[in-house]
Amino acid sequence: MMTDQEGAAILFAETRGWRADQNDPEQVRYARRALAQGLIASEGKGFGSGLRPTANDFGDPEILSAWQDCFAAVRSARTSMASPTLGYIINETRPTDDNRLRTMARGLTASPVGDEFGPFFVDGGVTPFKLYVYESVQDVGPGLFPSKSGARQTAKTNNFRNPIVASLTVVVCLALFLLVSLYSFWQGAAASQNSLSAQSMASRLADSIKAVDPRLSDEANAIAAQIVTEAKLKPDGRQAWWQGPSTGNNANITNGPSTTDIEALETSARQVTGQRIAGAAALAALDEAERTPVRDKAMNAVAAAVRNDPVLVPTFVNLAGIWLGAVLLLTVVAGVVGKGFYGSVLGVLIDSRNRLSLSRLQVLFWSVLVLSLFSVTSIFLVGATGTVGALPQYPWAIWALLGISIGTTPLSGLILLSKSTQPPQPNAEQSIMADPNSTNVGRVEVNLSQNGWSFLDFFRGEEVANRNEIDISRFQYFVITLVLMIIFVGLVTNELWTLQTAQDWLAWAKDKSYPHLNETFIGLLALSHGSYLGMKLLAKPDVSPNG
Repeated sequence: MMTDQEGAAILFAETRGWRADQNDPEQVRYARRALAQGLIASEGKGFGSGLRPTANDFGDPEILSAWQDCFAAVRSARTSMASPTLGYIINETRPTDDNRLRTMARGLTASPVGDEFGPFFVDGGVTPFKLYVYESVQDVGPGLFPSKSGARQTAKTNNFRNPIVASLTVVVCLALFLLVSLYSFWQGAAASQNSLSAQSMASRLADSIKAVDPRLSDEANAIAAQIVTEAKLKPDGRQAWWQGPSTGNNANITNGPSTTDIEALETSARQVTGQRIAGAAALAALDEAERTPVRDKAMNAVAAAVRNDPVLVPTFVNLAGIWLGAVLLLTVVAGVVGKGFYGSVLGVLIDSRNRLSLSRLQVLFWSVLVLSLFSVTSIFLVGATGTVGALPQYPWAIWALLGISIGTTPLSGLILLSKSTQPPQPNAEQSIMADPNSTNVGRVEVNLSQNGWSFLDFFRGEEVANRNEIDISRFQYFVITLVLMIIFVGLVTNELWTLQTAQDWLAWAKDKSYPHLNETFIGLLALSHGSYLGMKLLAKPDVSPNG
């Protein structure tokens, strides 16, 4: 037995392009009801395949009205159960005057032909047609009805209140994203100027002495090496550690040495510099009056270099703000695109059923977070290293996160597609038939209005049988996704908020340019997605007879 949904889809396919005569605005409604009687009587035989309106179609008031009228016509026809001898023909001329049709339908040549109703004038978009209805003519039926009437019209919708403003918003956001990328590159370039190692510190100290007098080039290297040796710099992995002379303990450079330690090292550096320059062979030809100013300048230069060296006074760069800015810009772009397609900034989350999609929400979450992180850190590393070889090297956990998140969406769609081919439960079907705002495609609920979505869509069931219930699998899916997202943001922000400069950026790209997600994080994510899909697969019990 053909369902009302199937009948309405066939009727919609045949009549969506019809337009009423201005002198008789009700003629299309009458014609649809007459045609619906033949459709129900013949169980759709002879008609073309059905066509269901898309979400974009519902944005056109005329198409939405046509769909609702088709539904009403089919339900009315089923209630009245029209005579199976009704025949329907759409043609440019009267069928009894068309020799081709008279040959195809012998009943049109009978005398009398039978009661003829019409013509109902309809507009097929290209050529005007007329609908004729015959009674008591056995062989004049839907088979003569031209499939889809050649009346295919594309809905023209534009939900932007101001398309120019919307377009400019997208362009501005993308331009700002480019500026964020350039700023990240500049930060990377600035962060790579110094290196945290004993050798690099010695090089910087030697340069400060050479700047005082080029004749001290050879002596400068020896002075710098001695200062660094006495400072007891101990490179450890990517960082240099300094054993402060006043405490005798290893001090993490992230916290920095004490003021006393820096003053002690500065005094030691001045003494070493003064002693070595006093006996420098390069200045042997100078008398004491000429040598003293050079020595004093060199001592002051070394003291200043020690006092401001990044090994002792670490500098930091904040990438967290840049990353969060990129996240915000991508989110705004998604909102503007959604506004264009659905008239709402949440349009990117609205699916073809005019519901807020939970799977779309989590895909948007993880895609924006991970892609923006990759963009910012990659561009930063290119600036810091000058090569694309230092891009972040994501481990299995990040790929598992993206794979599980993105893979859930098509799997969820396949499950709903399968459910849409199954007949709804009797009580559930009666319940949704009484709802003027919803319909069903098989067992799946569909909102008739493009604005019929609600935030409760994140938690309530998707099928006709459980559409008015809280789906516990969707609830846990939403909560766990939100919790894991907060953890992810916290981990990334903690690493990027005070990122020490002058690191070994190749090592940082490999080990710290991403949040470390352990098996618990990925396991909880996989369990949440698996239970969500598993519960969606299960058959839902019928609702009670009272709805």
